[in-house]
Amino acid sequence: MIAYNALKWGDDVSKVSAHELEALSARALYAILRRMKQNAAQNGGRVFAQVRPTFAAVLPAVVGYLMIFVAAGVFALTQKDKPVVVGLMAIPIVFSLVCALAELAKGAIAAACNVYTFSTESVKARTGFLSTRTVEVKVSDIRGVAVNRSLMGRLLGYSSAEIGTAATAGAEIHVRDVRNLDAIIERLEAVRRSS
Repeated sequence: MIAYNALKWGDDVSKVSAHELEALSARALYAILRRMKQNAAQNGGRVFAQVRPTFAAVLPAVVGYLMIFVAAGVFALTQKDKPVVVGLMAIPIVFSLVCALAELAKGAIAAACNVYTFSTESVKARTGFLSTRTVEVKVSDIRGVAVNRSLMGRLLGYSSAEIGTAATAGAEIHVRDVRNLDAIIERLEAVRRSS
């Protein structure tokens, strides 16, 4: 007999033999379907993508700050005979180095703390470092998806999206700096059309 407690919504039941299916009563089949729907409701549907922001999104800013650091350092080295100029050049050198480190920390925190989960039932965004915020939108409530890709995003292979519902005027979920977002959004649109 089939252990229907272990079945989940969307599981492949094609491996069940015809003899076993015939042996099940209508009541048992109804219990299987009810259990599968309960599992789907508890788990938020079948998850087809769980992604985090890419670290590559902060690389352009880091490179820019490091270029300022190098340019200020080279200029200070050419002005060795003017100690006041060399002393003043320490300000942009230190500032650019601190900013580059801050951008690296920002990228690491975003990659570690932000999670976007796409399932057949909902889209969930958990964001934040010290205080977290979780927003969940049912797939049936989604009214529009706008994908944004900057020039650096095109070069480095990441993009962002805004997912809106009829309940709010703007976007309810902002998915930022994620690789392969086009494929995820395409799958989300297919799920929306099928429901």
